[in-house]
Amino acid sequence: MKIQPVVMASGAGKRFGQNKLLLSLGNKPLFTYILDTLFLCQKENPNVLPPIVVTRWESIALTAGEKGCTVILHTQPLISDSIALGAKASLENKEPQGTLFCVADQPLLSATTILKIIDGFTQDPTKIVRAKQGNPVLFPQNLVPLLTTLPEGKTGSFVIKQYPDLVISIPFTTLEESMDIDTPQELEQVESYLNLISDK
Repeated sequence: MKIQPVVMASGAGKRFGQNKLLLSLGNKPLFTYILDTLFLCQKENPNVLPPIVVTRWESIALTAGEKGCTVILHTQPLISDSIALGAKASLENKEPQGTLFCVADQPLLSATTILKIIDGFTQDPTKIVRAKQGNPVLFPQNLVPLLTTLPEGKTGSFVIKQYPDLVISIPFTTLEESMDIDTPQELEQVESYLNLISDK
């Protein structure tokens, strides 16, 4: 059962004050954490396809392409536009039975949690399987067309709310995995956590 990851990496970082995705975290750019984690998932589960990366940033597109991702470089302004582009790209490939949407500012997300989400979906591929506190979310392929026609500014939650009986929530392996980075303070918190676990 093939799974198509889609990484949303188009954010302008308005709350952060700059393009946070390109900032260094540890020894590499923030956005590369999710890509490396997804390729680790692919090693563990060959049914995980190489990620599709949707971005408005040329430097992200270049790095993602070098890593072996399919890249959609665009200039559309809204998050609903970015999701639609990723959904359409997934639908163009006839292999996947599900599409896993990930965000690029959640660097502590583990391969363990992603693989648990995929395992949950494999057990019942009619379900929407998501992390308990939010992202990532794995949609069955028959619902992915709904993501191509989202109202302006809406996210996958718009579809999820229409099908509450289909939703399965998987807990994160660690609480820290739920942290996404929207502010400089949150970046500092994540960096402190990474320093802490590297010292152990």
